[in-house]
Amino acid sequence: TAYGVYQGLLAALKEKNLDLKQSKVAIQGAGAVVHYLLFGFPEEPFYQEARRRFKGLLHLCHEIFICDISETALEKLNSLYRTEGSFPAKLTVVEPSKIFDFPVHVFMPCALGGILTLANVMKLSQQETLIIAGCANSQLPSLEKGDFEAADEALKKAGILYLPDYGLNVGGVAIINYELRKRALGQSFVMEEALTELEKIQSRLEQVIETATKENLPTGC
Repeated sequence: TAYGVYQGLLAALKEKNLDLKQSKVAIQGAGAVVHYLLFGFPEEPFYQEARRRFKGLLHLCHEIFICDISETALEKLNSLYRTEGSFPAKLTVVEPSKIFDFPVHVFMPCALGGILTLANVMKLSQQETLIIAGCANSQLPSLEKGDFEAADEALKKAGILYLPDYGLNVGGVAIINYELRKRALGQSFVMEEALTELEKIQSRLEQVIETATKENLPTGC
């Protein structure tokens, strides 16, 4: 999932003409997917090709702000950050209630759903955020509450490129599908092939962005 999110992020960075090395990122959540997003794949022979293609956001970004309601999860990340060597990106832990209050280029919802309310969209707009790309499910408000279309349209008007969760966090499903196909053919898992499958997420989201732009639609609809 983490590598798929990264691939989607590449599509958004390309659209906004942003350099990740110069970008500030805010991440809401510190679970397993975020761990891989930050630090990349394990240093084991099986993941050698994966680590070559993705070293983790701490090696790629300028600065990262992160929050979580779990102090244990944050302590684990902080411990790894301090002990695994120097990283180009600065990692700062912030209070969950403050995560929308930092001037960042990219906001990554990786915890709760329904967090892109009109109020939070306004906060992100004020901070001149350009991209929203995270692995949380159902990031826009629920249809039942009647704010889904309003929040989606507000993101478009604010010039914030929202990558819909249904296209971004499909990496786990894609790998399961790949493994099932290989098993049916009596073939072994090949890391290079699996990564190539995940890299298709970038082109698919580029198509979503292109269609939304041509038809003057928000990307979440």
